[in-house]
Amino acid sequence: MNSTIKCRRYINLSISFYDCTTLRSAIGRAALCTGCTARCTGTSTGSPAIAIATIATDKNSGLKRFIGSYSKKSADKKFHMPYQRKNLVLDLIKVHDDRLSNLGAGKYFACVDMKGTDGKIYDIDFFMAVQPGKLTVTQTSVHKINGKPLYNWKEDKGVWKKVPVS
Repeated sequence: MNSTIKCRRYINLSISFYDCTTLRSAIGRAALCTGCTARCTGTSTGSPAIAIATIATDKNSGLKRFIGSYSKKSADKKFHMPYQRKNLVLDLIKVHDDRLSNLGAGKYFACVDMKGTDGKIYDIDFFMAVQPGKLTVTQTSVHKINGKPLYNWKEDKGVWKKVPVS
């Protein structure tokens, strides 16, 4: 019963598809495979841990592609975002693979380190809506500048909430 299911997944970020792999759990059900375009033989009631890992892998790959695609469209090939009435000009350092956080209701945020042309390191939170077959970046927010937080996160029953810096 434990077999690999190969499927293709599309993410709505104006990028091409990529393959993902979901594994059947020990009880014979497929892990959640949101948005499959191929026929999967499993159900959507698989292991939550595997489901989150599948979404996390797709999200990180999707974010890297989103940032790369967005950057390529600018004249200087940098990622631009507004912050305090300024234009931050940024290069991707790292998408934190371990930081997919659930905000509830199909909303997530991911932490990304970027270096500004001003020499500062920015921790940018990317907020996303995840629906079957669709990941949409809905907002970006500067979380830290050179390691100093502008706000914090607190987990409450598995859901993360923004809280003021204390």
